[in-house]
Amino acid sequence: MRLSWLLMAAWPAAYTPLAEAQTPSASAPQEALASQLDRIERSLSARPRTLEAPLLALQALTAAGSDERLRVLMLRGHAAAIVHDRSIVEAVLAQLVAWPNAASHNSALLAQAP
Repeated sequence: MRLSWLLMAAWPAAYTPLAEAQTPSASAPQEALASQLDRIERSLSARPRTLEAPLLALQALTAAGSDERLRVLMLRGHAAAIVHDRSIVEAVLAQLVAWPNAASHNSALLAQAP
């Protein structure tokens, strides 16, 4: 559970959930992604083993270094930590170490700290 805490602690303090941050000009695909991530986040504890495939599919829809990608990685890491899947945890950590966005790089580094 330590990894889960680190991943959640790394989320920027000023984070506003995507669903709340939408403006009238926000695109429908962004709203759909936010809605899917919210649903996954709510079901994380109940069925973490079933979430890797949907999260990977959603990750493919996000831009490298984006807040959405960081949220997907956080959810993937949290689910993997719950089920003790070391290979997924290591894959998530590798992506956090190589985080491309300078603005959120510190959050990504904190998420991968031991």
